[in-house]
Amino acid sequence: MNELHYDLLNDFEYAFKGDMRNASFVTLAAPTVSNMAYVARLKQEFMRAIAGQQANQPSQAAEATPSDDEDMMTGSAIMAMLAMSDIDYASYLGTAKGVFMSPGLAMIDGEEPVKKGTMAKMSIDDLEAMTGEYLKAFILTSVLKMI
Repeated sequence: MNELHYDLLNDFEYAFKGDMRNASFVTLAAPTVSNMAYVARLKQEFMRAIAGQQANQPSQAAEATPSDDEDMMTGSAIMAMLAMSDIDYASYLGTAKGVFMSPGLAMIDGEEPVKKGTMAKMSIDDLEAMTGEYLKAFILTSVLKMI
C-alpha cells in the first residue's frame, strides 16, 4: 500500500487557490527516507509500547502471532494502547503532527499539503484517529516483521 485515504471526523476550512473549502479527507502517503526522523520516532515509541504491553501480559503475548496482531489491531486500538503505555503521549502526537506536515506526505482532499496552519484547524480526534490509521497501514506491518 502506497497511499491511505482518511475521512475526517470533523471538517475544517482551508484555502485552495484563493477559495475557501471544507476539508473532508486527507490522503496519506507511505513514509519515505525524507520523513525518516519523524517516522523513526513513531516506530520506536510504538515498539516500546508493544514491549511494555507484552511484559505486562506475557501469556497472551506468547499465544499471539504477528498475523493475528495485524488482523486484530485497529487504528483506535493502537492509539488506546499508546495512550495507556509509558510513552509521553503528548510528545507522540507532536511527532505525528511532524510526520503529517512533512512535504508530500499528507494532502488535504488530495490536493493541498497539510501545513502548520491547516494542522492547527484539525480536531484532536482527527489527529489521533489519523495517526492510528497511519500506524496500522504503514508502521504496524514493518514492526511485525521485526519481532
